[in-house]
Amino acid sequence: MKKRIPAAGMPAVVQKIASADAADLSPIRDMPAMVHSIDADGVIVDVSQKWLEVLGYSRSEAIGRRSIEFLTEESRAYATENVLPEFFRTGRCVDVPYQVLAKDGRVLDVLLSATCVRGDDGQVLRSIAIMQDVTARKRAERRLDAAKAYAENLLYTANVLVVELDTLGCVSRLNRAVEHLLGYTTAELSGQEWFRLVSPPDHYPRVHERLAHLGSTGSDRFESPVLSAAGVERQVVWRNSPVIDHDRVVGLLCVGVDVTEQRRAEARLAVSEQALRDAQSIAQIGSWMLDYQTGEVHWSEQMFRFVGLDPVQTEPSMERFLQAVHPDDRAEVEAGYRQALARHRPYDLRHRLLLDDGSVRYVHHCSRLVHSRNGRPERVVGIVQDVTLTVLQEQALQQSEELFRTVADYTCDWEYWQGRQKEMLYVSPSCLRVTGYSPIEFISDPGLFVRIVHPDDRVRFEAHLDDFECERDLQIEFRIITKDGEERWISHGCRPVYTKDGQRNGRRVNNRDITELKAAERQAHRLAYYDALTELPNRRLLMDRLGKAIPLANRQQRPLALMFIDLDRFKNVNDAFGHDVGDSLLIEVGRRFAGCLRTSDTIARAGGDEFIVLLPEIADAAHATAVAGKLLAALRPPVVCGDVSFDVSASIGIAVLAAGGSDDSSGLMKKADIAMYAAKQAGRNQFQVF
Repeated sequence: MKKRIPAAGMPAVVQKIASADAADLSPIRDMPAMVHSIDADGVIVDVSQKWLEVLGYSRSEAIGRRSIEFLTEESRAYATENVLPEFFRTGRCVDVPYQVLAKDGRVLDVLLSATCVRGDDGQVLRSIAIMQDVTARKRAERRLDAAKAYAENLLYTANVLVVELDTLGCVSRLNRAVEHLLGYTTAELSGQEWFRLVSPPDHYPRVHERLAHLGSTGSDRFESPVLSAAGVERQVVWRNSPVIDHDRVVGLLCVGVDVTEQRRAEARLAVSEQALRDAQSIAQIGSWMLDYQTGEVHWSEQMFRFVGLDPVQTEPSMERFLQAVHPDDRAEVEAGYRQALARHRPYDLRHRLLLDDGSVRYVHHCSRLVHSRNGRPERVVGIVQDVTLTVLQEQALQQSEELFRTVADYTCDWEYWQGRQKEMLYVSPSCLRVTGYSPIEFISDPGLFVRIVHPDDRVRFEAHLDDFECERDLQIEFRIITKDGEERWISHGCRPVYTKDGQRNGRRVNNRDITELKAAERQAHRLAYYDALTELPNRRLLMDRLGKAIPLANRQQRPLALMFIDLDRFKNVNDAFGHDVGDSLLIEVGRRFAGCLRTSDTIARAGGDEFIVLLPEIADAAHATAVAGKLLAALRPPVVCGDVSFDVSASIGIAVLAAGGSDDSSGLMKKADIAMYAAKQAGRNQFQVF
């Protein structure tokens, strides 16, 4: 090693190595999750194979495009306006809900968590993100929300009149059908005495006599005329029931059906007048009547509609009704009907109707026997109530409960629900995969979860548990020790659970295994701040430490030193023996230099054959020259690389920041560089102080 490396060749070498380090993202591609990395401009630089498989893109179709191009328009706006500003401020985000576009046009719901790497100036260099596909769960949640919204909207949009009164008979709320029928707005009726307004006592005294009876019984069905805002009279059949809150009647719910047109039809249809009147005394749905004396059967119009028959062309009979009953329910319905007739007893059952168009309706079918004044059976009156919506809602509730348990049982996250006394009510099977312990072990031993927390994290976790009664969502990260002794990172999120009446009912917890994410964060940090060859700090980390050391030295009024080290004639080694031998030599030199320094000092590889040493705590310049002497002495023994032995020397430039000095990082680096070249010009294998 006799020839000096030209200064003009150094930047190209440094740039090549730095580029290779930055591009070494192979760990991302092998991750068994949807992972991608983007640069500071939001452009994708690499993705995992799992990312490509789920979204259907090739690697060339993904790399080089901005990550937000794969989001839906709504998610893109949300990311730009809300998520990215906070992400660049904090350097991380967790479980951000996005919608991602697959190549085949599918829209996937995902939860994205990411972390970023910043440069010395605080600017983002790149970030690594992991996405979890939650499309199935989101779809189920949307279906459930739609079902709930439909049920809540049904009351307001129903074709029947709905009025809620307080204990004084004043209007608390009403639905759109009331506004449409009577011509009043909600604002005009709110707080008004309902029946006094729509059925004035001077016009309808008998109505108010009935109301007095209604108040004494608390619940009744009755029919009354009402006046619209324009003075038009409508006939309404009311079904009333008390509104009860905590075993106390707080009002009355009146459900009315406008029967004005029906009453007019009844005047023309004398045959069905009695049947319809009796049917209204039971329920205004579909009704039928069997006359014991004549054997004739009468159906209400709704009954004809139920079975899809024309009332003009069809002669009603039980046989015709049974034809509309679902084949699987027909025998039960017929047996109940025959038994009721034979024993003169009512019957009550729920069954299905199979209509001509193939649709199925659920009905509640019941009847009662009506006796004459002398006590003899006179007729049987029955109603058929369409309860399809109720049945479907019951099924939807059951399905939603099964769906929740299915989602919880098969999600990759480990979830559990603690009751009010911190007992385990439910633990998802994923706990076995994450911890090695089964659900039954956690349920039977509630203290197990605390015991598997890493000892170094247990105090912090127990402090988190003290917030069990907290009303807000909580998030914490910690390590656990699995059953087989493995250490894993957990992202632990919990939120309070409440009953329908607002009572606290424990809390629900989601535990996500983020071990791979933590490993990716550590790998990203190492790629950003350490030299891949020597595993020494790189220039970026050296500059970060120097930027902190100078202000500290000034505050404490003590000197510090910076050394530039350049190996003499290193290029000859690469030219004669190849880069593999040269790399082995650099590794050994870095090891020897590191052995000469204190733990508070920093030895960094700046690139090529250049090293930089930071001595943040020295007494004076002599201390720095003594260290430089130790570094030169460390190179005197030959460096053996395989079968070849090398005599290595170096030129060292020293820049000392005196106590209270004014040099910044750039100035100190420049001085050390000048001193290093002075050492080379003086004959190499020595140090010079600026």
